[in-house]
Amino acid sequence: MLASRAFSLVGKRAISTSICMRGHGQAVVGMEDASLPSYVDRRNIPLPDARYTKTLSVEQKALKEKEKASWNALTIDEKVALYHIKFNQTYAEMNKGTKEWKTVVGATAAFLGFCGLFLVWEKMYVFAPVPHTLSEDWVAKQTKRMLDMRVNPIEGLSSKYPSENPRRAVMGSGMSKVVKGLYLGNIRDSEDKENLARNGVTHILSVHNNAKPVLEDVTYLCISASDSSAQNLIQHFKECIKFIHECRLHGGGCLIHCFVAMTIVPRGLSRDLNSTTLHEHTS
Repeated sequence: MLASRAFSLVGKRAISTSICMRGHGQAVVGMEDASLPSYVDRRNIPLPDARYTKTLSVEQKALKEKEKASWNALTIDEKVALYHIKFNQTYAEMNKGTKEWKTVVGATAAFLGFCGLFLVWEKMYVFAPVPHTLSEDWVAKQTKRMLDMRVNPIEGLSSKYPSENPRRAVMGSGMSKVVKGLYLGNIRDSEDKENLARNGVTHILSVHNNAKPVLEDVTYLCISASDSSAQNLIQHFKECIKFIHECRLHGGGCLIHCFVAMTIVPRGLSRDLNSTTLHEHTS
């Protein structure tokens, strides 16, 4: 029942459409048989299978009869008319570029212009003003307040440095204590002789790609390591632990200066040193 009603509606729609088109003076185009020769304007097909004009008018029929005589009797316009009976476009017309790019550029420019005007309108009438908490004065006061409240303070040798940038005093990084007699710092900390002496640092374990002694009265263990994930640093742990252990036995302090593997080396050494110390106390 539903299928028959659907087919009837489709049939009525087709009939009504044909009647409307005929009422407006338009012919109903029928379906073409794809098995028959067809005409096409393409540069790689100079001679289509069928001619362009299928039904000749009275003038075209008379011109075709005149064509059978000498071509010298034909004018240029008549020769052009005979050409267009067989072909729609000439090669010059097919090779001529279209002006479609102007439409594309114009439409793109219009769209971008509309988007720009829309953004200007949003900024003027939609977006709220910038919050006062993002102003430079407010951020400076907030940073000063964080310093006064000691929010995330830096402890260690780097906290002794006067900082010109208030943000650095809150969020900076520097030498810090890992365990008793063992410190972790950067290259600036490893070259500051005064602060090293103040914290009792007598040995420096330098692990980076250009490790070499800098201070004369400090004992160094330099290990060359490249800044690569393929670098095997575990093979040096035993030597490093021995160096740090001897330093602590003599009452000194050791600073680990790591240019690479900033977390792997200190954590591994700290873990092994703690286990070694625990083993010594238990034995």
